[in-house]
Parts: sequence; structure tokens; C-alpha cells
Amino acid sequence: MTTDDLLKSIGTTSQVYMILLDFAKAFDRVPHHLLIYKLRYYGIDPDVLGWITSFLYNRTQEVIVDGEASSKSSVDSGVPQGSVLGPLLFLLYINDLPAYPRNNSTTRLFADDSVIYRQIDSEADAALLQEDLDRLLDWEKDWGMTFHPSKCQVISVTKKRKIVNFDYVMKGHILGVTIDKGGSWNNHINNETASSHKTLSFMQTNKSQCTMSIKELSYKSLVQSKVEYATTIWDPHTKSNIDKLEMIQRKGARFVCGDFRRYSSVTKMLQRLQ
Repeated sequence: MTTDDLLKSIGTTSQVYMILLDFAKAFDRVPHHLLIYKLRYYGIDPDVLGWITSFLYNRTQEVIVDGEASSKSSVDSGVPQGSVLGPLLFLLYINDLPAYPRNNSTTRLFADDSVIYRQIDSEADAALLQEDLDRLLDWEKDWGMTFHPSKCQVISVTKKRKIVNFDYVMKGHILGVTIDKGGSWNNHINNETASSHKTLSFMQTNKSQCTMSIKELSYKSLVQSKVEYATTIWDPHTKSNIDKLEMIQRKGARFVCGDFRRYSSVTKMLQRLQ
């Protein structure tokens, strides 16, 4: 159905904005009591509902390494992964997501992914899509789920030469990669480096006592992954932008090595960390 909608819009030389949505830890976050509430609302047979409740509740998990097991911890949310029933329960849980938008934007669901889109003929249409995106965030708050803004994408589907440009925002995060009107990536790199500096400062405050390996993993997961996102498109060629990104690397190297002395060689730290 989504493909049909897009093909029709291309055939009529219209423009469609699509926002691909990603849930953070989708299968792990589903609150059990709210899932049971929804299943009861959908009219699931009481005996089946009791079986599903038994399937979800009183689960524990542990980690085993080299034959040594950690203490068990209870699992109070999420649907069991690797099962046939897990994805079905998740789909039933997010089934009411499309009911939240009120401006006739189309919302489609598939497994742990979802998409919202509408035909755009003016900036007013684009603003209506932003309003519907905001209403999906209301659903998120109501039902204990979380969207992952940095993994959400915006796609403009059109054959028009003159398109409507619009920045869609989720939780203060501009979705996608930002390109200036002049075709430069200055704003995108400024946004990413500013965000990376904040993340690094937070890590320095809260992870300074961690081992070097943990700090290196934290840097690669939370900072480097952000800085390198979509670099195949915007790989910098200006010295000013390269310097901004290199500053992040150097600050990250000092954090990982725990060495902030002025006379220490950051170059050697970078080589050591590869």
C-alpha cells in the first residue's frame, strides 16, 4: 500500500515527505501491564489472555561467561525475542499508533518499524506533517515507548524540480542530514560537533573512573557513531570542517586515555587508539 501511494504521487508529479521512525529497544520496552490492558481491550479470549500473561510474567535473565553465571534479574517489560508470538504482541501493542495523527497523514506499521507520510504541496502541508509527528510523540508518552531520533530518517519522494523544503524535528533533533541552501555541510557538521562536545562532557563527568576499554567503547558508541553518520555523503573537504571533527577526535582520545595534561602528545594517543 505504501508503494502504491508513492508511485501514484510520482505519477502526478506531487511531492511526498516520508518519515521513517525507529523505536529505541523496541521489543525490550513494552510494559507488560499495558500490553495486557490492550489485549483485554481488543477482546482476546480470557483463556488465551491468561496464557499470554503467564508467558510474559515471572521471567528472569542471567549472563553466563566461561561457565560462571551472574545473579538472576527479573524481566518486567518487553516481549520475548526469537519467538513467533513476540513480534505479534509488539504489533498489537503499537496497533493504535496510526490513530493519533489528526491531519490525515498516513501511518504504516511493520514489525518494529513504522513510517508516517503525506503529500506535500505547500509549507502548510509540511507543517501539518510535523504536527502529526508531534502527536506520535504523545503516543510514545502515553504508552511508555521511546522513539530514537538519531535513527529516524526523512525522505522526499518526487519528480518535481521545485520542491518544498522543510526541516522535521523530533525532540529537538533535526531528522536526517542537514544541507545548506548553498550546498555546503557547515550546519550539519556544526550541529554534530556541538552535540558530540556535550556528550563527551557528560561522559567525562560520569565515566572518568571507568576502565580505558569501557571509555573507548562508550566513545565509539555514543560519539564516533554520531560524528561518522552518513559521512559517505558529506565527507568534509574544507579545512575548517575537518578541524572541527578532528577536535572531537582529540578530545575523545584524551577522555579515553584519561590524560588532559597540556604537554601530553594527543597524536600519540590517537595512534595508540588507532
